[in-house]
Amino acid sequence: MGCIGGIIFGIIQFAAIVLIAVGTPLGMIQPSEEKALNLDNKYCITMWGIKNNCLRLSYAYKPPEVWSKCSGRDSRFKAAQVCAIAAAIVFAVSFVLSFLMSCCCPCIPYVCMVLNFVAMIIVTVCWACMLDCYLRTMGSDTTSYPGQDVCVKLKDFHGTDGTYANGMHLGTGFILIIIGWALGLVNIFVLLIPC
Repeated sequence: MGCIGGIIFGIIQFAAIVLIAVGTPLGMIQPSEEKALNLDNKYCITMWGIKNNCLRLSYAYKPPEVWSKCSGRDSRFKAAQVCAIAAAIVFAVSFVLSFLMSCCCPCIPYVCMVLNFVAMIIVTVCWACMLDCYLRTMGSDTTSYPGQDVCVKLKDFHGTDGTYANGMHLGTGFILIIIGWALGLVNIFVLLIPC
């Protein structure tokens, strides 16, 4: 791989890292009343819990507090957390190695390709866990929050207090992670550029 391909790879890799790192703490799921790319201080569900103010650091509820009786939902949130962090680290290692592409070992592009492929699998697990929670009902629990079944698919989730009658949609953080995932996929093929 030549110098131009290495530069393109580095730029795209950096963009993927930024998108995944920024998207991870943001709202994966937001009320349907709000726009998808909304960064307001409103209700959202992140990988680490439910926030009443999405841009603040404090959580109203952590996943085990709300979804412990929903078969597998809490473990999917934990898996998404771990995978998001692991993917950002693997992408970062590949980014650092991209600086060595044009001046050192000719095997570096292959190492970067393998690292990107591994990161792609890890990011896929991350967003697939969140999408599974969004699209699938996981048991039933109407006792923890009276009048609300918190185990319904998050698409139909009305909040712990029933405030959001129209349910939820995928949020800003989820969209940024998907875009970062797509850039990582494109970057695998950028490594094949001969110039």
